[in-house]
Amino acid sequence: MKKTFRVNLLIGAAALIALALTGCSNGRNQTNYVAYLQATGVAGIYNPWILDTSTATATTLPTVNKEGPAITQGLPYSGIHLSRDGKTIVYTMYDGSAFCVNVNGCSQIYTVPSHNLGSITPTQITAVATLANQEDHFEAVFSPDETQIASIVIDYNGLDFPELSTIPIATKAETLIDPAGMTGVQRMYSPTLTPDNTHIVFEGGLDADGTDSIWIVANTAVANPTPTRLTNAALAFYDLNPFLNVEGTAFVYSREDGAGNFNVFGLPIAGEIGTTATGTAAVQLTSDNVSEQPQFT
Repeated sequence: MKKTFRVNLLIGAAALIALALTGCSNGRNQTNYVAYLQATGVAGIYNPWILDTSTATATTLPTVNKEGPAITQGLPYSGIHLSRDGKTIVYTMYDGSAFCVNVNGCSQIYTVPSHNLGSITPTQITAVATLANQEDHFEAVFSPDETQIASIVIDYNGLDFPELSTIPIATKAETLIDPAGMTGVQRMYSPTLTPDNTHIVFEGGLDADGTDSIWIVANTAVANPTPTRLTNAALAFYDLNPFLNVEGTAFVYSREDGAGNFNVFGLPIAGEIGTTATGTAAVQLTSDNVSEQPQFT
């Protein structure tokens, strides 16, 4: 049974979850940073870390929201992601509002520079929760050009969740996107903006599907835009965790075959157009039956 919030497992060690995109040592990026969440042993509570692989030194993120009320419920982080240059971190954390201790509606998006962690005040991107504005944000990621942030939102005031969310960092003006046919509960994960920020690729399912596919939908304020299914038209599989390449021309994803076997597949952005002779067949990239969470460099 699917859960409202799913933490994505990216590496094998049980202690590490939700590994973020890393800074690589190449001509464009010299940060050598890896961002990840570490399980604490308490359900739903994780410690956030930035690991400098050049020195094997790990540093925790700020554990108090300095722009709002003090955090009182431990380390309630739910996601972490590095910018492509490794210089900025976007993460989701409960904002500590008085009425939100151990209840829903208060997980907000923050950014903070990756240098001098612990001494720099994070910037809160989404608004502090109020009784009239109760939203949980998960899986926040930077757009390729690092001007926007995409996330999954649980909207408790609208009683319509989950939804996709995009936020220009400069204005902090959030757009909630509720694709047509996906207005039920527990149907969206893993948002990724295209390089031009006009569309979002994500994992989800129509209310009647009972399984997930990879989809693309316009990044628009127009109500209930129509999504396009890119994979799994026959609903024979469970497709999850899409990841676009830098150019936005292709994506990789995980596919569960119905028998518990996971492998990595790849497709051009046009998707797997049905099963006709003119369709594009997904390329299977692994066959070990235990491969998940693929990423392009």
